[in-house]
Amino acid sequence: MAFGLSMFLPFAPQVTLAQDYLPNRPGTASGVTLGLAMSVGGLLSPLFGMLADARGLTTTLTGMLVVLVAACALALRMRDRDLSTEPPTGGQSPGPGGGGDGAGGGRHGHDDPDAPQVHTLVSGG
Repeated sequence: MAFGLSMFLPFAPQVTLAQDYLPNRPGTASGVTLGLAMSVGGLLSPLFGMLADARGLTTTLTGMLVVLVAACALALRMRDRDLSTEPPTGGQSPGPGGGGDGAGGGRHGHDDPDAPQVHTLVSGG
């Protein structure tokens, strides 16, 4: 049981990291991350098995270590994520009354910048 748990333990941080890098497409980030991890693991397992049969366990474990070191080197080269709490405005001013919370002005709570905007006229009299 501990082995099975440890095999799937890194998936949550991987998905979280992918969603941080693609904040506008969390579904795509999750799918690619999990799908790629499972697919590559499934494709390389038979190859490592054939390598173990042909060259021995020491060579196979050395090959796995090379893959791990290459992954760590690539991970260290990744740029830092921007974790600011303010959503990007896209150069548009939210207008009077703030933006996006339905309190007036702005996009009236819509996340789609192409959505039609409703403006009301207030008479002064």
